[in-house]
Amino acid sequence: MKQNIHGKVKEVSGHGGGSYGIKYVNMVLSYSDLKNYLNNGNVAIIHATGHIMACVSYSNGKYLVLDSYPSSNRGTSNGYAWKTEQEMNKLLANKEFHIIGKK
Repeated sequence: MKQNIHGKVKEVSGHGGGSYGIKYVNMVLSYSDLKNYLNNGNVAIIHATGHIMACVSYSNGKYLVLDSYPSSNRGTSNGYAWKTEQEMNKLLANKEFHIIGKK
């Protein structure tokens, strides 16, 4: 059985996160919670269909998304993109934000 994204992110950050000074903090389901975590120096793992990316900042009504495998289909041809909530909703497979913070 496939493990869900939440379980996988939690497992990976728990096993190897200490080596990199990070820990799994929380899973949130709202943009207001996501903004609060980003504004406090955390990052979020997000799930686009068939792909995961990092959401690392919020500014001027947009989220900064980093993509390790850039794609014009996701609007991340440069490896990053600033996305509005509406654009995030189109991008995401689900509205779960997996928060990673400093250990």
